[in-house]
Amino acid sequence: MTDLLDLPENSGNGQDRVRNRLSAAAQEPIRIYVQIRNVAADITAGTLTAVMGLASLHQFAPGSISAGSALAQVVAKEQAVSEFALGKMLGRLYYAVFPVSPSLTIITLALLLVMVVTAVIAAFSGIIHDPIQTVAGIHRRRLNRMLDAIEELAIEPQGKGYRPKDTFFGRVYDLIDWIKGVLSF
Repeated sequence: MTDLLDLPENSGNGQDRVRNRLSAAAQEPIRIYVQIRNVAADITAGTLTAVMGLASLHQFAPGSISAGSALAQVVAKEQAVSEFALGKMLGRLYYAVFPVSPSLTIITLALLLVMVVTAVIAAFSGIIHDPIQTVAGIHRRRLNRMLDAIEELAIEPQGKGYRPKDTFFGRVYDLIDWIKGVLSF
């Protein structure tokens, strides 16, 4: 916060009041800005999960729940086909008509595996989304809006504050994942 706002050190004169007011005004906008950065990581990880789901499972899987359920179904089907009494070829035909339900163990392991992989992807997703957002000017616009909100809150503490819509889009993405995942079972 000191680097971003370039606040002077405590000097003992009237600047302390300004410093305290700016510091208080910046608390919530900076917290929200950090949340937005996390949402960007979640959206990037979800998009990469969806792409990997399309490529490997041939299903749209925008997050851990939907990808985990799709993986569980693929594993359960492959397991059932390999154990089919009349051979794998007839097993594939049979289970194409009569789908198999994955066991709770397979579902749990698939969800855990996908969640771990997605968490690792999210941790390193800044490598992908930061350069894209920088080139597109998104970072600069977000920082400028945040600084404008801090200035407004420093002048009028009851102002509207900093309310970007990015967190809403991240939650919509999560909702789609949950719906798709639940409907897969």
